[in-house]
Amino acid sequence: MLGVKGAFSSIFTLLTSPLKAFRKRFIGPIAAAIGVIELASGPAKLFKESKANAKVAGKLLACALALRDLFPGQTISLIGFSLGTQVVKTCLKTLHELGATQIIQNVTFLGAAIDKPDKEKTRRRMAEVFSNIVAGEIKNVFTANDWILPMYMVCETDLAMGRSDVFTEQFLDGRRTNLLGEIERHRELSAIASHDQRVFLLQNYDIYSLKSSWFLNGIGHISYKNNLQLILEHIDFHH
Repeated sequence: MLGVKGAFSSIFTLLTSPLKAFRKRFIGPIAAAIGVIELASGPAKLFKESKANAKVAGKLLACALALRDLFPGQTISLIGFSLGTQVVKTCLKTLHELGATQIIQNVTFLGAAIDKPDKEKTRRRMAEVFSNIVAGEIKNVFTANDWILPMYMVCETDLAMGRSDVFTEQFLDGRRTNLLGEIERHRELSAIASHDQRVFLLQNYDIYSLKSSWFLNGIGHISYKNNLQLILEHIDFHH
């Protein structure tokens, strides 16, 4: 009886050993990878929900500004940080759709969690909105030291504008000569960018070399708040 039992035990071990080896070699890493994906999907889902909420806020802000009840007879300047730039971007886009072109003066993007205009369609659409809606200057404050924004690419499959300069190769081509006075007054601060016959004042500010007040490796995404005064002085924020 023991012999039969031992024989069955040996056969069971013989059959299951390869399965155990296969599970250890392949199933374990696959399960671990699935666990990592599930762990990453949580923040990605939260980001997408936050982005959607930011777009709703931007549309509501645009509608409120277009009614002209809050600040009648005055222009408005907008500043946004991180996902707050989604609010600003959507607000500008909605104002453009509403034909409200006499409201926004200046716009400042800080660590912008919006699509970088590195594709022709994105560039054309952004240039159209900027040129029609923003009467003054657009400032893009960025740093390659921002290690939060790469997650934007993971969630959106697009680069974030807050890590690099934009529209750098486009300059005044003579279509809007009335802006020459503006470029003269902002010679050290601004460049006139143009794209697809759309002209607007835009300046990129790289804050990579700015020394953070509390972070040894310079200013990154999470240290914008603690260094806001330093950043605003650097970009000559006056509105």
